[in-house]
Amino acid sequence: MQVGHNHEAYLGALSYDGTEWAYSTYFGTVPRSMLTLWQVITLDNWADGIVRHVIHQQPLMGFLFILLILSTTYGLLNIVVGVIVENTLGTATRTQEQVEQEKEEEKKSAASSLRRIFELSDVDQSGTLSQAEFRAAWKMREVQEKFETLGIPMKDAEQLFRLMDPDGTGEIKLTEFLASCMQLVSNSQMGHRDIVQLSMLVENSSKKVDSLGRKIDSLEGAVKAFNLVSGPARQSLPSGGVLGRRHVTRR
Repeated sequence: MQVGHNHEAYLGALSYDGTEWAYSTYFGTVPRSMLTLWQVITLDNWADGIVRHVIHQQPLMGFLFILLILSTTYGLLNIVVGVIVENTLGTATRTQEQVEQEKEEEKKSAASSLRRIFELSDVDQSGTLSQAEFRAAWKMREVQEKFETLGIPMKDAEQLFRLMDPDGTGEIKLTEFLASCMQLVSNSQMGHRDIVQLSMLVENSSKKVDSLGRKIDSLEGAVKAFNLVSGPARQSLPSGGVLGRRHVTRR
């Protein structure tokens, strides 16, 4: 390097701090020069320990050091660090995806086990799950563990059962119950779970309204039938006005 070849500029000359700088320690040989440049690149005591002494004797060398720092410290090293960070984040992402996939497999296995247990709990083989059957199955430790794996506490399970039973019959379809459980699990984040529960509540409220509408239609039909049957009998009765006039005349 040009600094190491200018022995005369540094031999016996005082540096900016009034002392003689040991240039041969830093630029006496090629390996020493390489080590010195590496020290500059890493910004380890680069200004006061090296650069200030050099530019005191060779001011133009300041541009070389600036170019060296810009192209390496703030260029190549940042690229290397960026590649390392990107690879690390990519590995972490893949690991997280594997963990999520394993959790999803565990949840599917738990749901399959719950289906088998509830089917065995369906004593009458009706394909429906009564509240009594649900509570009886819940007392089993295996069922509690499977619900814990799914991340559904007992409170949410009972609420889900009530939401799926808008008529209050105490029975729901087993397949629909398990499907709703999986839907609740697949949206396990708090905001998504609230949305799913709200959606179920709206859906079951709609079912209640439809059921109420059918009952009203049935009641209207009964009223019309009653009117048809009792119509001739009412027409044969004397009107209130005639009875009133007869009553007054007799008095």
